[in-house]
Amino acid sequence: GDDQLSCDQMQTEMTATMSDPAVQARIAQMGAWAQAQQAQMDQARAHAGSQVATNMAMGVASSFVPWLGYAQMAAQQAQMHQQMQQARAQQAQATEMMGGMETIMPQMMRGQRLYELAQGKQCAFLQRGAPAQ
Repeated sequence: GDDQLSCDQMQTEMTATMSDPAVQARIAQMGAWAQAQQAQMDQARAHAGSQVATNMAMGVASSFVPWLGYAQMAAQQAQMHQQMQQARAQQAQATEMMGGMETIMPQMMRGQRLYELAQGKQCAFLQRGAPAQ
């Protein structure tokens, strides 16, 4: 019977579906997680720039001080180990976040179905939300 829904009925149901507190909570949680990931990437990028300069200086210095090359290699191995641990932690967080999507999947699928029907009927409420062309 979905094909028989009017545009107003689809809009009302889509609004109700996406306004569900469980959906809103999950979306807010995913937004916060994404912002935290972006902040971590920005911090890592800033650290990488300073690390390049340090590595270059150590490389030049190790030409003159023989044991310094070993110290540089040990520091790089420690850094690589830390990066691997961070990658594992981020993967675990991403898996947990995606697992939480299962709780709102029925609402998401219903919203998708209604959206597709509304597109087919060229409902005005979809056009209002579209960017100007």
